[in-house]
Amino acid sequence: EDDLDNAVTTLTASNEQLERFAYICSHDLQEPIRMVKSFSVLLDKHLQGKLDKKGEKYLKFITDGAFNAQNLIVDVLMFCRIDQTSQQFEDVSLSELCESVAVALTLRLEQGNCLFTWGEDLPIIRGVRSQLYQVLLNLVSNGLKFNQSEKPCVTVHVGEQEECWNIIVKDNGIGIDPDYHAKVFEMFHRLNRRGEYPGTGMGLAICKKVVERNNGTMQLESSVGQGCCFIIDWPKTRND
Repeated sequence: EDDLDNAVTTLTASNEQLERFAYICSHDLQEPIRMVKSFSVLLDKHLQGKLDKKGEKYLKFITDGAFNAQNLIVDVLMFCRIDQTSQQFEDVSLSELCESVAVALTLRLEQGNCLFTWGEDLPIIRGVRSQLYQVLLNLVSNGLKFNQSEKPCVTVHVGEQEECWNIIVKDNGIGIDPDYHAKVFEMFHRLNRRGEYPGTGMGLAICKKVVERNNGTMQLESSVGQGCCFIIDWPKTRND
């Protein structure tokens, strides 16, 4: 028993050190990445019309790479902060969160002929509002992005069990092969080329970490061409 306690203590300390290291590295990397991004944009404007096709292509690689690196750093920082948040747990209305997500995705919904709907009388659950918003935003955004249907659609509805809420986010997108269901929740894991679908590969890892931090579970039901259905079992009560 003592050996198990020591192993748990060592592992916990190691995880904390790793998260602090990732946080510091990501934070310190932001400034040079920001500088590369800013000057690549300025250089692009300065050389407008003066570069040949190959030069324009290379400069675009630099600019796109800087933007991608900055987005990745932001996601890594968010992942590291999940366990370090000083924000308080509170009662959060899922209906209000859905409304906020719909507002944030207004442009995509309008330009992409997309639809985002949610059930009536969604419950109020306990958690950190900003983290719950990030989970919902990631899942809805992914459902609209990884989608080739004429009218991309994402729906949210909630079922109830004795000890938890079943938050179900379902889309009509491209779906995911069952062989990769576990891998999509890993950090930086991508099933598609960046040119096909932009992103950092961190979104679902962030979602899963938020859910598990709140003693919940998250699973995926999907197959290729049949859309995705994410099911989150969120405890009704918790000790803050």
